[in-house]
Amino acid sequence: MFLCKNFVGQANLWRKLLTNHAASNILPSFNNYSGLAVCSQNRCLFSHKNERNTYHITKLTPLHRKWCSRGLLDRDAGDLLTVQHNRVQKKITDLFPMPRATLNELTSKTPNQIFEIHYKQNTVAPKGRKKVVQNNDWTCTYTFVWPEKKKFESTAISKRKAADKAATQAIHWLFINKRIDAKGCPVYDKNVLDDIKKDFNEPLEAAISDKSVKLIGKIWKEYESGIKNIYEATFKEARQKMIEMPAVVTKDSTIDEELKQHVHPVYGRNVPPATKAALERRDRALTRKFKAYDEDLTPLPIDEY
Repeated sequence: MFLCKNFVGQANLWRKLLTNHAASNILPSFNNYSGLAVCSQNRCLFSHKNERNTYHITKLTPLHRKWCSRGLLDRDAGDLLTVQHNRVQKKITDLFPMPRATLNELTSKTPNQIFEIHYKQNTVAPKGRKKVVQNNDWTCTYTFVWPEKKKFESTAISKRKAADKAATQAIHWLFINKRIDAKGCPVYDKNVLDDIKKDFNEPLEAAISDKSVKLIGKIWKEYESGIKNIYEATFKEARQKMIEMPAVVTKDSTIDEELKQHVHPVYGRNVPPATKAALERRDRALTRKFKAYDEDLTPLPIDEY
């Protein structure tokens, strides 16, 4: 009985050693995978065949621990994706701090109108006899036709906040889909650029209805019969007066400086140029007043400096 237990124990020991030896020799490239690093027998099941003496893997966790973070292995993967998404949103918000202005500039840089804005105020009918004033929310909707038909809607307590939220959503969508660059300029496909260049070279075409043609003809006849003669006579008379005027008046600038009269800006009188004696007399009067000036009786703000 004792010998039987001894043989069974040695057989189990050799079986474990052979299994570990096979796991380390046959699968050297999977040592970094989850499961083999902890316990090979728990995660990998082997089936032994006598005719070929080979081992086959029936289950292996395809998660490489070397290149994965601990949070991705131990927690939900959605947490990491949420953090990355928030970082991308913050980056876009920093690039475009004024989303509404960015969208307006984007419209000015495109040949056609790419979106429309619609506002709507949610109205709630008050119940009861006493009508209470309610702050109805505003809903702003950005409807895009380029690069594809898309709608962005947001609701807020004010019209401006609702527009900012909807514009922010539109900016994020355009930037993530690579339809605008970091400066807010539109990004077109190569085929679209070729079509735009073709449209630039093509002549413009306009369609006018028969009713509009008749109306234009009527207006032209009235101009030829009554208005044209009046304009031509007026221009001819003005041209003749310009020819008879002196050269001083016909200059592009104003009348020459020497012909101007010096008029006082307040009283409207002619101001003769001051003589040297008048200037000296004015200086003596100011000097005399300055010597009699009393700082204590008449303080001025400039005295501190």
